[in-house]
Amino acid sequence: MVDDGRRPGGAGWLRASHRELDEQHSTPWQPRLRHERRIPLRPGERVPLEIELWPSSTLFEAGESVRLVVQGQDLHQYDVAATQAHKQSVNRGRHRIHTGGTADSHLLLPVIQN
Repeated sequence: MVDDGRRPGGAGWLRASHRELDEQHSTPWQPRLRHERRIPLRPGERVPLEIELWPSSTLFEAGESVRLVVQGQDLHQYDVAATQAHKQSVNRGRHRIHTGGTADSHLLLPVIQN
């Protein structure tokens, strides 16, 4: 697959204030979020986020790699269907992602052998 930056293998997004997991419907490989209430972050607060990536059927050939992009705005500034665009944002301030040490940051990818 040629990466021209326009065809992500999968996508997912999460507003941190909607981070509450639905324990009944979540699995270790696919988190489900409740989206029943808004839980704002306090300045400097560190919280774990489980972000579901939508399933895809992307075939990676030997030697190809996966790139993870994390950012505070839509990946492709509205060049996708209008239903996937987030034109309004409540993001304010600096956003930090903590990795390593006590921060359990990982990307879980299924591997299906052919």
